[in-house]
Amino acid sequence: PVYDARQPDEVFMDLADRLGILYGPGGMNDKINSGTLTPVKLVDPFLLDLNKRYSVQELAELIVKSGFGPDHSVAAYRNTPEYPVKILPQKSYYPYGGFPQGQTRYAIYIERLKKMGDDLIANLDRVDAHLPGFSDDVLRQHYSPVVHWIEKPDDTPAEFNMFGVNWKTAQYSFGVGGTADNPWLDEVAQFDPYLHVICLHPSTAAESGIQEGDLIWVESPFGKVQGAAHLSEAFHPEVAGIGGLFGHTSPGMNPTARKGIHFNSLMSPRVEDVDPLGGGFDGAPRVKIYKA
Repeated sequence: PVYDARQPDEVFMDLADRLGILYGPGGMNDKINSGTLTPVKLVDPFLLDLNKRYSVQELAELIVKSGFGPDHSVAAYRNTPEYPVKILPQKSYYPYGGFPQGQTRYAIYIERLKKMGDDLIANLDRVDAHLPGFSDDVLRQHYSPVVHWIEKPDDTPAEFNMFGVNWKTAQYSFGVGGTADNPWLDEVAQFDPYLHVICLHPSTAAESGIQEGDLIWVESPFGKVQGAAHLSEAFHPEVAGIGGLFGHTSPGMNPTARKGIHFNSLMSPRVEDVDPLGGGFDGAPRVKIYKA
């Protein structure tokens, strides 16, 4: 495989095997058969043997045949732009499609979320395990069935009196797929005055004696970055704006990708700053600015 990469499915099966939950009734193979872990429920004669280890390729073949019939196969579609697909009813993924105008129903009390949290905490307690960075009480708040605000304790020193903010740019929409390596995009990006600079409100810059083009530091409790100041009233007086995801350090990337400012250096590495449900994180670290 390219760069020794492995299919995630293969890793999951390795983990299940080592944990002793791959085989037998209720095991991972059994859940694959039931459709719990796959797009479709497997059907006879393509059901998994509960006591056999399958390759990713074998699983894909059985899933395709279960979903579309014995005449279909992965190989038949590997090098063709056509592939089988089943369209779900609109009301299954757009609730308003299944209800008359103005009568769409939305869950206010999410019972399933509460049950998942209760089960998680019970299982952690059963084996005397703990989720790093979260007490049971805080973890239970995240699994509340009703939407609510969780106030996060802030122990950041007062000197960090601003917020670092980041945004996607038009030239590099997601910062993935090697776009920072692309010299053509880099050429176009030169026309963006808010790129590869640290953006400040003029009044904020004046308070710190910073002028347009000055080399400055932006520092958080976790790291700091350096860049040229760009003054604009488009930015709130309490923020230091750094656009895009640049300043890459990987030796395999085009030198073009090393240009710019590495915003992630300001981010918190602490597990308690990550949402335990969705993996979201605090994207606006507290920072301070000063001239380099």
